[in-house]
Amino acid sequence: MNLDTERGRIIEAIKKILPDDKSSKVAKATQYMTVENPGSFWRPLLCVAAGRAYGVSSDVLYKIAAISELAQGSSLGLDDLPCMDNADLRRGQPSTHKRFGENCAILGSFALVSRSILTATNNKGLEDEQVREILHELGYALEAMVFGQERDLSQRNLNDLASIVYGLYAQKTGVLFGAAVAMGGVVGEADEEDIRRLRSFGHYLGIAYQIGDDLYDASSVNGNLGKPKGKDAGKKTALTILMNKSKVIALKRETDKRAFRELNLVRRGDMRYLEHVARAIGNIHEPYMQSNSSLVSRR
Repeated sequence: MNLDTERGRIIEAIKKILPDDKSSKVAKATQYMTVENPGSFWRPLLCVAAGRAYGVSSDVLYKIAAISELAQGSSLGLDDLPCMDNADLRRGQPSTHKRFGENCAILGSFALVSRSILTATNNKGLEDEQVREILHELGYALEAMVFGQERDLSQRNLNDLASIVYGLYAQKTGVLFGAAVAMGGVVGEADEEDIRRLRSFGHYLGIAYQIGDDLYDASSVNGNLGKPKGKDAGKKTALTILMNKSKVIALKRETDKRAFRELNLVRRGDMRYLEHVARAIGNIHEPYMQSNSSLVSRR
């Protein structure tokens, strides 16, 4: 499974389902949030890997994978707004509201959500029950991300490690990772128990990814993961709670292991595709997890 090739297929799938009104700034904003200023596509790659684990590689799978990236793009377009995280840059480029205006960033984010719903429901390659399951995964993830963002903004009830890692990080990151993997399983006609395990695998993988972002944000090591360092200054994170880099690294590695334990319990399918993507995701934070790298105080 070549990740660059798969990213190319995902981009083509997204382009086909985005609004194509060339006179609309909102339509242009949706393109900017997804394919013109793209991320790493980890969520759709996980969805594709889950589907391929069950022998599916059809266009239907890539359309459903695209849904997870539309959901991610919509959340980032809103998160960057001045009333939210007030971020001027995203992936080294002007944030959507800086490029198109706040109104287009908001409307474009809603347009991405609506397109994700339309894509799931207007898909002749899926049975009605599969569509219902996919919409449930999508809706649950979107709602959790909303309340995760609220919690992040207010810093409400973030008093210990569990509330941050299994509360905030689960809502903001883990839930969409989990939904993406589960949706791939649904397309692949995995049974209910395997879908539950797949969702749990993605859930913990997403949490581990967010812990890795904590290390990146506070690291003095040169590197760029598409987001400015120091964005978490003044916020409660796993790092500010533990106050010890080695403990945070251990927490990330244990959370990664927990994800793979869930994957190993899946009873049917070739999980090597998901293992491949998961290890690629884990590797991006490795430079910031070395014991000889120092941290920059951001409190």
